[in-house]
Amino acid sequence: MAAFLILVLFAVCGQLVFRIMGVTISSFQIAGGIFVFTVAFDMLKGRNVRTKTLPEERIEAAHKDDISITPLATPLLAGPGTITITILTMAKATSFIQKGFVLMILFLICLLTYWILLNSVKLLRYIGEGGVRVMNRVMGLFVASIAVQMFLTGLLTVLGKK
Repeated sequence: MAAFLILVLFAVCGQLVFRIMGVTISSFQIAGGIFVFTVAFDMLKGRNVRTKTLPEERIEAAHKDDISITPLATPLLAGPGTITITILTMAKATSFIQKGFVLMILFLICLLTYWILLNSVKLLRYIGEGGVRVMNRVMGLFVASIAVQMFLTGLLTVLGKK
């Protein structure tokens, strides 16, 4: 629920923050594409992809009973890559119906993520460590494709080609 609320906040307010700061969606697409690609590249190389947490956050998480906000909801589930894609997807939605669909899909993704986390031990036993590595690399390829498209779309818009 916390990750969903964080993503909704950025979905609703992200573009407003950009306007206030003078940042265009195109420049955010370029920067976001580069960032998301670095994550995808690590996935493709089989590296352990983890969002970095500060030492203070790790110490705090070790000493508290509820880690649902930090570090689980943010930055692990609703981290920079997820927030980037959420803002860009919401920016592409032109009608209230489309924006409603984006929010509904965000909710369904968070619900699916909850189910996966709830059943992670069973799923790991079913697909095994090798299956996790294969899925990680295949998903890395998809994420890399999304990142390249984000970058190209932003670049073409800036260059006036789109």
